[in-house]
Amino acid sequence: MAHRYRVSNVDFDLPDRAGDVCFDAGGHCVSRVDSAVARVKFQAARTDTRRLLLCQFAIACALSLVPLDLQAHPENSPTLVNRYVNLTANGTKAEVSVALLYGDHPAFSVRRSADSNGDGSLSPIEIRYLTNAMQAQASQWLRLEHQGEPIAFAPSVSIDFGNNRQVAPAPFVVEARMTLALGGGSFHVFSLEPALEPVFLGETEVACTTGPGWTLDSSSTPVSTGQDRSYKLQGHPPPGWKSTFNLQPTRGPEPPKQRAKLSALVLAGLAVLALLIWYMARRGPRTAR
Repeated sequence: MAHRYRVSNVDFDLPDRAGDVCFDAGGHCVSRVDSAVARVKFQAARTDTRRLLLCQFAIACALSLVPLDLQAHPENSPTLVNRYVNLTANGTKAEVSVALLYGDHPAFSVRRSADSNGDGSLSPIEIRYLTNAMQAQASQWLRLEHQGEPIAFAPSVSIDFGNNRQVAPAPFVVEARMTLALGGGSFHVFSLEPALEPVFLGETEVACTTGPGWTLDSSSTPVSTGQDRSYKLQGHPPPGWKSTFNLQPTRGPEPPKQRAKLSALVLAGLAVLALLIWYMARRGPRTAR
């Protein structure tokens, strides 16, 4: 088009509103003005890109300085029941939990069996009966040891159907939780061995999460895929598949000081980056003379 109408520059202006799309072209000699505008646009775009990159860098730096704690990552398998065992140490208590995530097909089978009156939905009474049945089995779901001594797993069981209580192929979660008291000032060694398996077992994951007052000193398991705090196994675990976690108490005064230093470091870094962004914005785009 520029060659046909002998126009040196064709600048396509982005629309400011609906219907405002046009070519800025004509027979006037405006090439120098168009070149300056193009350079301004280029410099502004490059400045915006720099600002975006600096913002992304600031966010990445802030996130990299925040300590992350690994936890189990539940995944839904439509035809299977995935099992997640978790040990959480927080303050003066430790919580041991077993969660069973029922996929679509096994969930439908359980829902249909629990629907005693056959009306196609689960009433509060039917859910209570199902919960009691799960509660009766829950003590066999886990073999638990503390400091080398066996402890009876006596959890409380809850079932989460979400917003769907219909007899339908919809996932739901059964969770068994037990709380133990932790004495301070010493190591605590826990061993968790998944026991009674649900029908259509998929994956099994055993994980440890530490909160204020505790850190994971070491962990081990016979065979699995995973790392440090989380061990995963597909299918049926072999006999004796036990995960051991050695928890060490943290000293009282140190964590607040460490958090204060970390917060100060993050704020200082963000302040420097903010000053850089402000300085670049104040300078504005440079145009060629």
